[in-house]
Amino acid sequence: MAGSARKAGGSRCGSRSAAGLNASAKETALLPEDLSVTGFDNAALAARNGITTVSQDFGEMAKMALNMIFYQLANPALINNCSGVSHIRSVLWERWSTAPAKEPEAR
Repeated sequence: MAGSARKAGGSRCGSRSAAGLNASAKETALLPEDLSVTGFDNAALAARNGITTVSQDFGEMAKMALNMIFYQLANPALINNCSGVSHIRSVLWERWSTAPAKEPEAR
């Protein structure tokens, strides 16, 4: 593609989908230069296939959700009127399935 800008595409999905996409992209030599693949669950499948992923503490997520439910049950006037932001610690596991975005070529 001489003279045109090349941009890296990206995809994020669960480990099973990411592994399939990763395998297909490897066969066509797209990874990671032209296509970055990331997962969001850091399953063992992601690690085995070199997929960059984010892990979340699902136990903490469940605990936070239950606390929100209990709070709303104790305060019925707030049901459907609660707003706010909750933060759950996550960890980025960088592996070989991603690369920095490419700079556009000069015209």
